[in-house]
Amino acid sequence: MELFVFGEDKNYRVAGIDENAFGPIIGPMTVSGVVLQVPDDPTLYLDMRNMSLPRGLADSKKVFTRSKTSYSLGEITALSIVQLAYDRDASTIGELVDLIVDGGLSRIMVSPLLSSLDYDVNLPIWAKFVDEDPLRKWLTGMNIKLVDVKVEVISSTEFNEMLKALSSKLQLDFIKFFEVMERLSDFDIAMCGKIGGTKYYLPLFNLVGLDVEKVRESRSASVYRLHDGREIHFILDGDSKFLPIAMASIVGKYLRELFMHLINAKFGYESDIPWASGYRHDSKTYELLEKMKAKYPQSDVERRK
Repeated sequence: MELFVFGEDKNYRVAGIDENAFGPIIGPMTVSGVVLQVPDDPTLYLDMRNMSLPRGLADSKKVFTRSKTSYSLGEITALSIVQLAYDRDASTIGELVDLIVDGGLSRIMVSPLLSSLDYDVNLPIWAKFVDEDPLRKWLTGMNIKLVDVKVEVISSTEFNEMLKALSSKLQLDFIKFFEVMERLSDFDIAMCGKIGGTKYYLPLFNLVGLDVEKVRESRSASVYRLHDGREIHFILDGDSKFLPIAMASIVGKYLRELFMHLINAKFGYESDIPWASGYRHDSKTYELLEKMKAKYPQSDVERRK
């Protein structure tokens, strides 16, 4: 990770990008991005393994652990991140989507299922209240500025349509990473979670029209340099190693779980947390899927493999 060349007396803007719900068969996938500004080499400064972290800042898989307590903590963290980035809060799910998703609610209305959901549900859902002050104080103490948050929501409809034109989910994921990257504020370096553990990304850059220089490709990190000098790092388990990736992952996971909460409720499944997760290993997913298929075309509610 020492490959990026840093000058003196400069603030560095670092984009962290990750995806959530790459593998489920129902519900949207999210790709999220966060931009942080730091005063020193971000590959060292933003390494979470060197930090004393507040509760809630971690790999999103460790934050959201299928309990109401964990969902409460994840909700507080995600909404605090959004509040600090935009200097305003979102009182409903719809307001949150309009705030952080490019195109807002209209962006996801191409899906008959997603367009039928009730986005006027008040936030927070799992937490009693959200106080962003602890996160603000921690970031200030660390001399880290939260600059931007963006999320791309990929419905099952869009997911299936894209796969028809592409050869793999890997390509779909890569394209969405760069769509989020383009919508974020300017950055000097992008830290991305590895997509499916892939080592070789160079051919994928053709999908987004970029000619890049390969710096290094390895199991732990694959690094590329753009012509303007910016670097893009794909980091194995990046959401457990680097703060901007972890923060992006938490926001994306939270938004995904809000959608699953609305989908479950629409079909009569009310519970403390989303009743069916949407993943293949969850037997409840298939019960929910049957109800969804009865009301909507299969291509809209079930993802292609």
